[in-house]
Amino acid sequence: MELTERQLFLLIVAFCGITCCFSQEQQGDIVIVSDFTPPAIYVAALGPRLNFKQVNVDGGRRNISAPAVVDFDPVERRIYWSQWARAENGEGFIARCDLQGRFYQVLIRNLEYALGLALDTVGRKMYFSHEGMALEVANLNGNNRRTLIRELPTSALFVFFDSVGKRVYVSDSTKQTVESIKLDGTNRTIHIDGADGLVHPSGVIVDRKARRIFYSDFGTDRIAATNLRGEKGYTLYQYPLVSTETDPHAMAMTSQNELYWIDRNHPRLQKIPKNVRPGQIVVPKEVGNKEFGWPSGLHIYQGGSEGLKSASLVMYLVVPMIFKFLLNQ
Repeated sequence: MELTERQLFLLIVAFCGITCCFSQEQQGDIVIVSDFTPPAIYVAALGPRLNFKQVNVDGGRRNISAPAVVDFDPVERRIYWSQWARAENGEGFIARCDLQGRFYQVLIRNLEYALGLALDTVGRKMYFSHEGMALEVANLNGNNRRTLIRELPTSALFVFFDSVGKRVYVSDSTKQTVESIKLDGTNRTIHIDGADGLVHPSGVIVDRKARRIFYSDFGTDRIAATNLRGEKGYTLYQYPLVSTETDPHAMAMTSQNELYWIDRNHPRLQKIPKNVRPGQIVVPKEVGNKEFGWPSGLHIYQGGSEGLKSASLVMYLVVPMIFKFLLNQ
């Protein structure tokens, strides 16, 4: 059967769509780490090797002096980070670029030392904290900025966006709390505090499937968890010695039930199983080819590959139907 020009054009478009989908799927899941010393952002494909490569921001023309926290937008495939301070004037900001360091853009300027950062990639919002004592929200392009909490202390280190519960979680090492609020800034709730043995919380993750809050505490040098109400807390990993030489910090979790974290005084990324039972003794495994100087931010992007695989499945099912339809015209 001879194809018309229109049929041939549509077939080519469908083929290009399949090719693009496969190309995106092969990009897979990634791990992003920010390092203070020397200041840089690194990316690795999530897997057994974790071969980190430095992101050459804007071709090396941009001075990243103190990248604090990192996150990732899978829609536009952009890395976001909070810059704790600029070398020239001490002001912090929030910026983004793609995985190759291109399309560098400063989104939020003149922050008093930017700290926590978390993205809502579906609602297209970013939530961030800074030493101006505020938790704020803005669009991912930096527009429509507004304040959710005004009286945060100067040490709201990490922010976590709970996409299922529609809440924002904040760890505060000065108040010794892990708390959350609704996306409109109401219903502020303290989940964990000093009465639960919390001293200096840092990284925080909410796992709705397991109904657990996971957190790191550099005051007691441990990785711990509680239920969503902050009850029945237990330790997953306790450092052998509690000292200033250990500093468990940012955390991330994979769908393979692995809990990763960085220690600002340890050169390697570490991981343990997420499903550690109370009282069970585990030994962290060091992963990755990179020894960091003073790592600060950690983000693991997963789930996008599953979404892309779903898109590929749709292409597998729909495109043959399109072919058949066109050929019968």
